Amino acid sequence: MRNRRTRVVWLGLRLLVPLAFTACHVIPRDAGDPASADAPAHPWLLVAPPNLYRDGGARMDDRAPLWKWQRLAAFDDVVECRRFRDARIADAPSDEEWAMWSMSRCMTAERAEGGRLAPGE
Repeated sequence: MRNRRTRVVWLGLRLLVPLAFTACHVIPRDAGDPASADAPAHPWLLVAPPNLYRDGGARMDDRAPLWKWQRLAAFDDVVECRRFRDARIADAPSDEEWAMWSMSRCMTAERAEGGRLAPGE
């Protein structure tokens, strides 16, 4: 019985740790307001695909509709957004964080409310 309980706790930790990491360490606090609070004031959003949990592991679901993607930060122009993204990619301390920043995209707030990415987008 104890072994089963240990497996349940281990599975719960594997699911909760990535969420806690994203909430505490990935969301930039100094890059601007969160996109959901000031979407009209900041027309450019930095968004990342949501995590898809399957078979005990997580992967980024880049085929998800854009309205499901995580809003990481909001910016006034695309140059500022790309500069911030590139700096985060260069400074990523872990493979998971590097993958998240590498798969993130700068797009308008209007486009971020839409469907899936088109091929080559």
